[in-house]
Amino acid sequence: MHFNSVFPDGARGARRSAPSVQRATLHRVANASLLFLAACTAPALAQSNAAAGFQRLDADTTVAREVPLSALGVRRPMVLSRVDSGRELYLPVPAGVPLSNAALHVNAGYMRGDGGRTSMVLSLDGDPTLARGFSGEQGDASADLTVDGTPRDSGYLRLGLRWSSIVSEKRCDDETSIANLLRVYPDSVFRYRYDGARITDLATAWSALPTEPTLLVAGGTLTANAYESAWRTGMLLQRSGFHPKYVALPAPGETVEIGADAVPADLRGLPAFASLAGGGRHRLASPAEVGALLAVAGKTTWHADVLLADEALRNQLSQAFAALRAQVQGAAPDALPAFDAWLARAWPGAAQRGPVTADAALTRWAGQPAIAFADRPSRIAALFDAPWRRTLLAERLQAASPATAATKPTRDILPFETPDAGAGTVDVARNGEWTGSFDLARLPIGDRAPVEAVLDIAAAPGSDGQGAVASVFWNDYLLGAIMLDEPGKRQQLTVSIPAYALASRNFLRVRFQRQIPGEHCGEAVAYPVAILPSSHLVLGSVAPLDTFPGVAVRLASGADVYVRDADRAHAAQTLPRAVSLSLAAGVTPTRAALHLVPNDTVVKPAGAFVSVDVKLDEPKADAQLNDDGRVTVTRDGDTLFDARGLGGIAVAAVTRAAGQAGVAWRTLTSYKSDEALPATLPLATVALVGPRDVLASVDTLAPSRPLAGTGFRGAFRAHPVLWSLGILAAVLILIGLLAALVVRRRKPRQGE
Repeated sequence: MHFNSVFPDGARGARRSAPSVQRATLHRVANASLLFLAACTAPALAQSNAAAGFQRLDADTTVAREVPLSALGVRRPMVLSRVDSGRELYLPVPAGVPLSNAALHVNAGYMRGDGGRTSMVLSLDGDPTLARGFSGEQGDASADLTVDGTPRDSGYLRLGLRWSSIVSEKRCDDETSIANLLRVYPDSVFRYRYDGARITDLATAWSALPTEPTLLVAGGTLTANAYESAWRTGMLLQRSGFHPKYVALPAPGETVEIGADAVPADLRGLPAFASLAGGGRHRLASPAEVGALLAVAGKTTWHADVLLADEALRNQLSQAFAALRAQVQGAAPDALPAFDAWLARAWPGAAQRGPVTADAALTRWAGQPAIAFADRPSRIAALFDAPWRRTLLAERLQAASPATAATKPTRDILPFETPDAGAGTVDVARNGEWTGSFDLARLPIGDRAPVEAVLDIAAAPGSDGQGAVASVFWNDYLLGAIMLDEPGKRQQLTVSIPAYALASRNFLRVRFQRQIPGEHCGEAVAYPVAILPSSHLVLGSVAPLDTFPGVAVRLASGADVYVRDADRAHAAQTLPRAVSLSLAAGVTPTRAALHLVPNDTVVKPAGAFVSVDVKLDEPKADAQLNDDGRVTVTRDGDTLFDARGLGGIAVAAVTRAAGQAGVAWRTLTSYKSDEALPATLPLATVALVGPRDVLASVDTLAPSRPLAGTGFRGAFRAHPVLWSLGILAAVLILIGLLAALVVRRRKPRQGE
């Protein structure tokens, strides 16, 4: 019997494929076995990968830093153009911590239009490191320097730039040159790395902060104490030369940006990490995803250098990592020990609950050092005020009591021996300078202010026996000068400080100049000039003018700052404005109180004040800004400026409210302040301020403002001829009256 006659065609085909059916069955059984085996081994594999992932996460404690010159305030190219000119720059590094992979790129160019010999020398910490001569008319002068990793206790790497231009080989020829110069650009950058584990105290942690540190606050609406603490911390950072950025901790429901490769492959088996693995924009669905986000982006997008560790932030961090831990326990329980070890190493404060005893503490954020402040506003500035920072050699500190600067002066003079100004010697060849700063908020002067600067100066003569000229500047106002013509002897120069020159932070600069012997001959040999320790300031009662500097003097002894209470709901967006505008007006973090004003509440200031977008009691000001962007500036009833539709600006005006003088700010919704605002507002009563600078200002008191506001002496120096004539006339009148009285008394006697 043939198979063909028994089975139909289909059956015959099936019969012929019986071996194939058997093979297919075997394949299905094998695949099912593999799937079953994979299902059985997947949890173990996921646990093994997760454990390895947590062990590698944040294991590297290296911190990378990049410091461009633009971050140090160098906004424009520095130009060195004299015969022999130089500059020194101080690049911040962690104090006493070794560096690795440290390199400096100096982006520079030269011009040599006048010919001659031109050369450049770069030095590090005073040690010449690179010298280069130039022969072309112009070209690239960039250089790359390797920096040794030696710890620097000062907290700075000193970069020296020196330029020399010799046009003629003849000794007495004119060396004046306008076309030979060196230009150093702001994008020159210093890069280095250091081990974050070597940061063991608060003083070193402060010196290790980047130039643009991130200040992190809790998500949501901050408490009044937390907002004021963040405000003081921001002012403290900005007054110290940093440019802080403000970030709020992300919360479930918020959308964040995630890098495509941010999540390690070993952790993608866990649900919270898997949801972030796609990268791009992602809406956080749970506290566990917040914890996963911090785990993979805590060193990058969500990095923090300074924390406002109030109860809300501690609870939010604790909830995020507790939820993430629960997921690890459910999906990969064998990885739980690795997770706990990672959390304790990289996030030591994440599990902390309850009250915090320390006012400031060194902590870790994603394994890198960070400074955590408690929400006790009055103590933050006390601990980290400039004179005391280097003493903070501990991981945790508590202020015994809030700082109270001395309010009553102990004497009428203030020596120069302050942390920011002291006696010293300067070697002067052609030009030299001595500088000192006087922060009124830190000085024991009470409600008085400097009215005179008394400088005792001694100078060695030059090679030709001639002395030097000393010119005195107070806040860049030239107040006096003297020829130091008594070799090596003390000479005294007394200058009056007019009220218009005062500010909350004052800078005294003494410029020394020597004349080189002969018309163009002689080598520039430096001879010493000294500011002697007997130099001092004379204190006196001053009636500050109603200008921005005048209000700043009042604010130095105590300030009330009023901002909207609604700003607490968007702290990361409103803190930059509150901090920058307060500092620009002259507020200091050690002598100020922040008041949060509810909507539609009218404020009656009790002292010198700064207000930001709040209503004042019967304000008297020469400028107004309406919600529609209309700005009006007036003087004695006359309109100086009136425009509508302006955007992105703020208006500051010296304002009287409830009998008190202050600065009232009005901002538009589109205004975003920047850390590049000036340290103080100009000598004016009204200023229109953009995001980065003062756009326009006017002094509405200028026609009637006295030139000097230091009493009779200042008025006499302002108009000496008029005062002399007036005094002479008064004396003559007095003599005439006395003569008339004598004659009148003699007449009765003659009649007798």
